[in-house]
Amino acid sequence: HIAFIYAEDLWVADTDGSNVRRLTTARGTETHPVFSPDGKWIAFSAQYDGNTDVFVVAADGGVPKRLTWHPGPDAVRGWTVDGKSVVFGSGRINVPRPWTRLWTVALEGGMPTALPLPTAENGKFSPDGKRIAFTSNRMGNNDIYVVPTTGGVPRQVTFHTTGDNVLYWTPDGQRLLFSTRRGAN
Repeated sequence: HIAFIYAEDLWVADTDGSNVRRLTTARGTETHPVFSPDGKWIAFSAQYDGNTDVFVVAADGGVPKRLTWHPGPDAVRGWTVDGKSVVFGSGRINVPRPWTRLWTVALEGGMPTALPLPTAENGKFSPDGKRIAFTSNRMGNNDIYVVPTTGGVPRQVTFHTTGDNVLYWTPDGQRLLFSTRRGAN
């Protein structure tokens, strides 16, 4: 299936574009839809009460469930490898500076937990769940770093002045696919 946003609502469709279904109709804007690893849930960010928070909804439809309640914006970035928690970016503890960190919140809800990273915009767990690749502007522009999920010193893996953004790990966990603004095209 494919999850996408159209007219500020969350929709799903089969991979060939057929069987299109709207999953949300609430007043507000939905963004960042991501399927859980087992395909049963979709995590997304929504601005229903004047603030952007993390929500989940069953992939076949239902009532969205709110997972975060912070007054700052929470942007969904993905899932933990086991599918038990949603990963999101938030500047919730970095006031007055707007630096984003990555957090997890359980599918059942509860208090979010910060991942052991200083600052991070976008992040993805490796397929084995032992490393996190993330984007950070620690050195003045967005570069990609990798760190063990248990913490430690992040290892910088891209070095470019234009900025890079983590998209995916390859299935074997040996390489990263990322977007960049390098080159003329």
